[in-house]
Amino acid sequence: MLPRGAVDIGGPVHLYLDGSGSMRGFVTVRGESPYLEALRFLPQSLARSAIGMQVFRFATGIEPRPHSGKLEAEILSDGFYRTQAGGSNTQVSAGATHLHEVLRRAASESDTTSVIVSDLFLSAAEVHGGDSGPLRKTLADILHKDLTVAIIGVQAPFNGRVFDLATTPSGVQLTNGFRPFYVLLVGPDARVRSMYDTLRSEVLEGMPAGSHHLAVYSRRPLPKRGWVQRIDLRDGAATASLLSKDVPHTAVEQIAIGRRAGGAEVTLEQEDTKTGWDAAQAAVPDITQASAKSTLHFFGDGRHGCENGWVEDDDHPGLLRLTQGKTDRLSFDVFPQPAATYGLRPKVPYTLDAAVMIPALQPAPPVRHWIQEWGYDASQEKALLDRLAQREKKLTTRLPAKGSKAAPEPEKVEAAESADRFLFPTLNLLSLNDLMVRIIRDNYSAERIHAFRIAFKLD
Repeated sequence: MLPRGAVDIGGPVHLYLDGSGSMRGFVTVRGESPYLEALRFLPQSLARSAIGMQVFRFATGIEPRPHSGKLEAEILSDGFYRTQAGGSNTQVSAGATHLHEVLRRAASESDTTSVIVSDLFLSAAEVHGGDSGPLRKTLADILHKDLTVAIIGVQAPFNGRVFDLATTPSGVQLTNGFRPFYVLLVGPDARVRSMYDTLRSEVLEGMPAGSHHLAVYSRRPLPKRGWVQRIDLRDGAATASLLSKDVPHTAVEQIAIGRRAGGAEVTLEQEDTKTGWDAAQAAVPDITQASAKSTLHFFGDGRHGCENGWVEDDDHPGLLRLTQGKTDRLSFDVFPQPAATYGLRPKVPYTLDAAVMIPALQPAPPVRHWIQEWGYDASQEKALLDRLAQREKKLTTRLPAKGSKAAPEPEKVEAAESADRFLFPTLNLLSLNDLMVRIIRDNYSAERIHAFRIAFKLD
């Protein structure tokens, strides 16, 4: 039995910790924070439960760090986020974070679960590099190998300089504000899901609502849950018993239909078991494009040159028509026209087999919404920095000047730090989401979500 807080990984794990200068503000805050809590939890839990764990620090390069108590203490101090040259910013120029290189390693190690803790700085050149860009190729390699990428975004207190900017290489000061940090989980779907569940229960559940979010990217995003089927008969149709017990007819609807009037409506509704994991899929089935492929059989009695037994009948299209397609509901009209117009044999048992297909995916609005709120692009940076400058100016005027012997009034300190809950968003976060969703959609092929059978005869 695993210790409390351990993750049942069932394979090797590589833990990558972003040691660049713009992460330092997460550890120079007063008191506890989600970032410190996550860094305490991850190394210990992974070391207990993984079949071999390796730790890497990445900034201007990627370097292995032996896991030890010393390392666990080091990652909680600001020294871990300084370069040997003493520079404060290790990730200003495009590509200097080596985050794309970390992802490339994850793509090449498909049996390894990669855990990446970072502020997700990516330059516009990386996320808009076109189909041949290295980041797109790396993400495509990951998703096309049936690996899952989960991005857990968490708002955490931040006190320091922000360097992840498009227009200001020197960075800007964010005093007692907030920034998102991210835990990326990359690996086989079951392992990634297990790791997320444990992280959610051990770290995330006690946090305020809205302070953390999840986005999941997988090549086959359809949830493995069923649809509840209901059939409503129209006037002229009635239930019937048509199939002998030696004919497979699990969950078959059996009806008798009048020649001039009758028919049915089949309604499918998704079961209300939507977990946080399913709700966080970044690309979801486009239910509005659903279709049904149907096959018709009749039971031949061997007379009049007809085969004895069930015979496929492909001469009667149009027996099934989609009438409504919503996010969690589909409706199909069976016999949209009077049955006599289809040229079917009266008193002969038929079966109509239908497979409901989803041919395309679409971006999930809830996931895209939180990512859009937590991100920004270069065109929005000037307005963002102007707001930050005004906020920092207000803070300095509310508090005594540096070196002053006057003690700050507690209520002024509290007002200065809590009245302006400034969240500094993540550069190009939405572009990263859209890139991964596009990769998933481009590689998607039609998938069956439900099947049903109706046995009928014409009275």
